[in-house]
Amino acid sequence: MEKPITNHMLPTTISPMKQAAISLVHTDLRQFIWGSNILRLNYKYG
Repeated sequence: MEKPITNHMLPTTISPMKQAAISLVHTDLRQFIWGSNILRLNYKYG
């Protein structure tokens, strides 16, 4: 029999997924910024 999900249990199940999604977005943004900076440098000094 399944245990009902209570409000007490909800944050712990949601939070890791949220953190994973946030960290994914952050690394994507960082890589995008790095990529565009390197492209700009190559364009300037290449």
